[in-house]
Amino acid sequence: MTSSVVVTGYCLWAFDTTTTGLSFHHHYITPIRLTVVPVVLVILHILRLLESGEGASPEDLVLTDRTVQCLGLVWAALFIIGVYA
Repeated sequence: MTSSVVVTGYCLWAFDTTTTGLSFHHHYITPIRLTVVPVVLVILHILRLLESGEGASPEDLVLTDRTVQCLGLVWAALFIIGVYA
């Protein structure tokens, strides 16, 4: 249930077009909205790991799991493009 709330909250933030939202102030809103994809994929990957019994603490996953690291880099690249391009 927590993952559903996280995804919903992140989507609300990424697609926010009010005057206080990040998407409103920048011209490149598509990359910011595309950051939803890696967030959802990393949450699904972590849930799959937990179901198979291979889950670990969050810091261990970030430091050792290549999928989480790659999706984190994709997220960071899309976010930087959306904010600074």
